[in-house]
Amino acid sequence: MKRIFVIWVMLAMVVSCTNAQIKKDENGKIKDGYSKVLNSYFYEVGRYKNGKKDGSWSRYHKTNYKLLGIENYRNGVMDGIQVTYSTKFGDIESYSYYVDGKKDGPTVEFYRNQRKKSVINYAHGVIDGDVEKYYQNGSLMEKSSYKNGKKNGESLWYAQNRKLIAKYHYVDGKFQGSNITYFENGNKKKIENYKDNHLNGLYQEFYITGRLKESGQYKDDKKVGTWKLFKPDGSLESEKKY
Repeated sequence: MKRIFVIWVMLAMVVSCTNAQIKKDENGKIKDGYSKVLNSYFYEVGRYKNGKKDGSWSRYHKTNYKLLGIENYRNGVMDGIQVTYSTKFGDIESYSYYVDGKKDGPTVEFYRNQRKKSVINYAHGVIDGDVEKYYQNGSLMEKSSYKNGKKNGESLWYAQNRKLIAKYHYVDGKFQGSNITYFENGNKKKIENYKDNHLNGLYQEFYITGRLKESGQYKDDKKVGTWKLFKPDGSLESEKKY
């Protein structure tokens, strides 16, 4: 489906560029029409309008002529879909959407096997909305929420076997509230409480069996009060006051 869509984009570019009349300004620079622009490692093919890039532009490798990318412009700034391809294999590496030169909508990256590597949502050039990252086997690695470029809300992390291994909470990019990590058997490994990115409140650490290993209180990243350490059988091993 992705390949069909990209072919459609390329055909649209060819149609728009065919038979375009080239007009140059007094300095010999192209003002209107179809152009081929050479760079160090690649060349670009597309159309100018009033001296600015307009419509679909394709980028090719300078020596092997492989397609490297497709970009869409309006009045000289990117507007629409952008697609990048692997220089070695020709597969899609990523695609993004732009509005007035800024990312707006999902940016999707792919592994070599064409499975998704990440899906990041943008609004007006900053990350906003859900962010998902994947392992190469296709299983979900991370799912987080962003607002105005910062993590906000719940952030979930998974092992490659799809087991939940961490649950974090953010407000404006800072840890806020209870963060929990897990053993792969599903039992809780550690519970930490945060306020404005600093440890505050109850701290608990557990054995893989689910029994409590250590507990105490933090205030501004410092241990306070009585801390207790427990043996694997649940009996008290030691206490220490701070």
